[in-house]
Amino acid sequence: KPCLVHIVHAKSPDPPRDCGVHNSTAGRLEVACTAGNDGGLAQHFVLEVRETDRPADQALPGARTAPLYRDLGSVPRFLLHSLEPGAEYQLLIYAKNAMGVSDPPVLIQGVRVSVSMERLTGKGAGSGGGGDLATIAADYMPDLLVT
Repeated sequence: KPCLVHIVHAKSPDPPRDCGVHNSTAGRLEVACTAGNDGGLAQHFVLEVRETDRPADQALPGARTAPLYRDLGSVPRFLLHSLEPGAEYQLLIYAKNAMGVSDPPVLIQGVRVSVSMERLTGKGAGSGGGGDLATIAADYMPDLLVT
């Protein structure tokens, strides 16, 4: 029998799409996207969280703030917890494989939590206590769809 070989040109993955931020259980936020084309290689997904409303005296002109939090997963779905109330966050979501990272990253701005997640349960975000999601102010972050 002859041997058949397929040669596929690998490339950087496409960016995730249809990303949204939603309430989840126990006072957490869920970020979920649909995976883009993997570029012919196994891909992973990265979520970076940055604080965007730093006081002017702390921010350097033109400086990009370092991520407060970075998570890597095999699927484009992430759970966020322990965000500071009143702070505004920027989320960057991108895919990466052995050839590089997706460009441009998905950017979600204006993510805000108006009630401390620890105050919902009185125990802290990692304690496993159930919080009443109705106590989270509805205006902290409307469901957002980025395409």
